[in-house]
Amino acid sequence: MTPMASIDPSAGIRFDERAAQLSDEALDTLALHAERLKRDPDTSLTLVGHPDKTGSPSYGVALAQRLATLVEEALIAMGVDPRRIHATVAGTGAVASCQGACAGLVEFRYRRPEAPDYRASIRER
Repeated sequence: MTPMASIDPSAGIRFDERAAQLSDEALDTLALHAERLKRDPDTSLTLVGHPDKTGSPSYGVALAQRLATLVEEALIAMGVDPRRIHATVAGTGAVASCQGACAGLVEFRYRRPEAPDYRASIRER
């Protein structure tokens, strides 16, 4: 398995065209992301499925949602709290915006709660 320090948080899981299975490599990568989420309980994760250009736009969006949900279910099976993960789809416009380079990709977008603005609370005193 890859050392934790080498995880690219913006890298996602890429699926083969019209495939809805996680490879062994993808599972290894997900295990690293699951460990990261378990170590940092304040972090949440949005999984963004990107449709590809094969088939109809509605098929591409449905497949992208299935892929993002597959990744979400795998992370939950690895012990990540389901309340901290949200699977969504980029939409058909995303295919054009990334010129197909992100087709079949489930992207990881980590979120941390915003730090309180202590300057505002001082001004209110």
